[in-house]
Amino acid sequence: MVEPNLILQNALIDMYAACGKMDATLRVFESMKNRDVVSWTAIVRGFTKLGQIDLAQKDKFSWTAVIVGLAINGCGEALDMGIKKIPGCSTIEMNRIVHEFLAGYELHAQSNDIYVKLEKMAEDLKKAGYMPDKLAVFLNIGEEEKENALYCHSGKLAMAFGLINSKPGVAIRILKNIRMCVDCHNVAKLVSKMYEREVIIRDQTRSHHFRHGTLKITGEATILDDLL
Repeated sequence: MVEPNLILQNALIDMYAACGKMDATLRVFESMKNRDVVSWTAIVRGFTKLGQIDLAQKDKFSWTAVIVGLAINGCGEALDMGIKKIPGCSTIEMNRIVHEFLAGYELHAQSNDIYVKLEKMAEDLKKAGYMPDKLAVFLNIGEEEKENALYCHSGKLAMAFGLINSKPGVAIRILKNIRMCVDCHNVAKLVSKMYEREVIIRDQTRSHHFRHGTLKITGEATILDDLL
């Protein structure tokens, strides 16, 4: 009998959680001899997608995981507990100059052009069926404000900058200091298809290579990442 390894078990957790089968997810999770940050992230993300954070408070998770889940689900209680989110930062190199973007950044020399491009991208993406994933916004704000906040994520600013400043067909390469959120993941996939660009994003855990609307992942990845 083959001994299950951590990567395989994490892949199963991610698969069941993405399908909303949390009973199966918990069975795999509880059978694991070892767990890492990928294990915790996958199972908490599964509960948050279903809006079932309350189930995570029955001694099945560490308090850290529960707090993160509350934050992802937009619950203000997490912010009241003193949890600080690391600011997302995306960098892109263009003509041997590194450009750095934070969420909502407006001090870049091309900020006006970037935000005009973002508006055009939003129109094109919605025509292609894009729906903003508002669970990616941690703040307790209105639905419209959440959508606006999503458009200003650092990764999207970097993508817009790359589209403006490179020739058609040139790959867009971005480096992130934290894991890419689901919404930016979905946008990058659509951008690669609609604008016929390769979009390569290296985040905290892996490298995401989008091409023609499909995804290839290198690094520690789960088998359902290309379905996100």
